[in-house]
Amino acid sequence: MYRRILPLSVVMLMFLSCQGGGGYRDMAMITDAERNLKGIRNALEEYWVDHVTYPEEGTDLEVALRPYFLKVRFKENKDAPLHSANIDNASNQLEKATNLIANVRRQVEPLLDSSSQEVLVSHIENIENLISQYGFSLEAGELSSVDIKADEEFDIIIGLLKSINPDSLVSKIEDDLIDRGKETIHSLLIFGGMLLELEFDTLRKSDVIDKVDAISETFKVYEATLTHQTVAQTQVVLPEREIGDIEAILSETELDEKQIQILEDVKQNINQYRSLEIQKEDAAILQKGIQSLKRAKAIIAIYEKTMIKVVQISAIILQANITLRQMANSIEDYRREYGYYPSQDIDLDSLLHPYFIEVTMGGDTIDRYEEALSSLIEFPSYYAPDPVAGFELRAEVSNVSKTQVFCRAEIISDWDNVLSSFSEEPVYRTMEPELTYFISVRAKDSRNTLISERSPIREK
Repeated sequence: MYRRILPLSVVMLMFLSCQGGGGYRDMAMITDAERNLKGIRNALEEYWVDHVTYPEEGTDLEVALRPYFLKVRFKENKDAPLHSANIDNASNQLEKATNLIANVRRQVEPLLDSSSQEVLVSHIENIENLISQYGFSLEAGELSSVDIKADEEFDIIIGLLKSINPDSLVSKIEDDLIDRGKETIHSLLIFGGMLLELEFDTLRKSDVIDKVDAISETFKVYEATLTHQTVAQTQVVLPEREIGDIEAILSETELDEKQIQILEDVKQNINQYRSLEIQKEDAAILQKGIQSLKRAKAIIAIYEKTMIKVVQISAIILQANITLRQMANSIEDYRREYGYYPSQDIDLDSLLHPYFIEVTMGGDTIDRYEEALSSLIEFPSYYAPDPVAGFELRAEVSNVSKTQVFCRAEIISDWDNVLSSFSEEPVYRTMEPELTYFISVRAKDSRNTLISERSPIREK
């Protein structure tokens, strides 16, 4: 009976915990309130660092703590993410083609003779140079002149690999594997018959015969796999290891020349079988290389036919957006230092220029200011009617359409968001604001749980 009642009781408890007090929803509300109260506590500590005292009791906390809950929100053109996605997609496609080509070179080059290697490497490097130029265009925002014809380069490499005729080579090797396997099975059959005529320990003889049969069954599985036949559930062994065990068992048994020769024939067949398998793997690599090159060729063809124009448009607009954002970040640094944004009549050019100068580890100076401005028709317009509230940069992209771009910074307060997790206003108490305070709130859970924080211990 307990087996029926217990699961039902567990279900009821889970149901009640999700509905009434103490449920998952209440727990989430309490956690949210605790997190936001800690945010107020941290703001009070920052206030103390700035003023060497906490706010007096009765102070409007929103006014006192507002500077510590301010954050900057940047806004850009709605299509900025689209242009960024276009560049990312193009970059990913070029990287995919690069990886395919690199794998072909790494796997195929060792299989070719020296003259074929020279042809392979020469034309692969041409394609890699072409992709590098396309990658540079993504960053520069302009098309670079390209003299390399991708189709021709790919066709030469594919033709080189096809001339080896890997498909036919694989088929021939598979036929040789089947023949070699049958020869091995035949030799094992003869050897097994010879073992029956030998006079030695029955248990050891049985062990040897079992191993001979296991090797035969293994080669039958190999043949079934090569001929695409259904393979019965059979334990496959490692023939080399089994032959070694057989030799060890028969080491104290005297074998005649014919028996020794048959055993050597089996070992030689196994070695030749393994050599053929390696040749097949090499031919399969050539097959895969051709397929990989065809995929890379298709990727570059699509890039050249459709993506390159989209990329050209997006790259220059994205570069303009990045330039405005870099400028906006520089203006934001100004606010962090002075507490407000520059006025509209400031010499913005002189203010921003230093932020685009880099100093290398070696001490060299690199000025990227003119490069950044090259994506714009002219220097951006700056608007800051309220230097405490935000600003906006506007510019035109140096493309045919003179695309309008902007970057806007807005100062917003997170105070209302913090209070939204409390069921009522925080209660703030302090008798000695230079030393301590106590603050409490109530969460929005079903019981309006009381949560509190107090200051760290300070000495007068």
